[in-house]
Amino acid sequence: MITINTILPIFSGFYNSIFEFDREGEDIDWYNEENKTNYKFDDFKFDYREYEERIASEIVDAVEVAIHDNLGIDVDLKFLGIDRPRFYNYRSDYIDTELSISESNLDKLKDLLRDNKEEFANYLEENYKSRSGFVSFFSYDFDEWLNDYLKFDSDKLSQAIQGALNFLLLNDDYSEWSIYDEISGEIYVNFELI
Repeated sequence: MITINTILPIFSGFYNSIFEFDREGEDIDWYNEENKTNYKFDDFKFDYREYEERIASEIVDAVEVAIHDNLGIDVDLKFLGIDRPRFYNYRSDYIDTELSISESNLDKLKDLLRDNKEEFANYLEENYKSRSGFVSFFSYDFDEWLNDYLKFDSDKLSQAIQGALNFLLLNDDYSEWSIYDEISGEIYVNFELI
């Protein structure tokens, strides 16, 4: 068994995504209707940080279940926090996790990649090949990923396992929309009058 810190697969961030909360108007309308008031947005304080922390934890749980149920791989995922960039010009938020996986489950992951070799090779080329404006520090060679990156003593295991799980879940038609459907009951922001 090995435990590593890695970025959660599938999740592309809050900013400009389906997880960015944008229903303040509906909440204000509901509040005004229930209380027979006429408050505006500036009269409320919305707790976006609490929302993001709560939703991120729910997303981690949903992805852990999907890895088990959809891929047949047992991992233990623990929510560590949200890594928010200072500016959103180059990337969005990440969910930092602690992932534990046994050697036999890592072997299952590699077997799934071998079963989908052509698709995974295309994924690697699309996501890890250097091009104008992007310098990759990873090879996009299928064999190098399986033989060098995806092993317990690799210094690239953290990124490699995230990339491999991301591919396998997407290849199994599991996406952010799948997560959204599973946690939609938690999509709300607590708010109060100022």
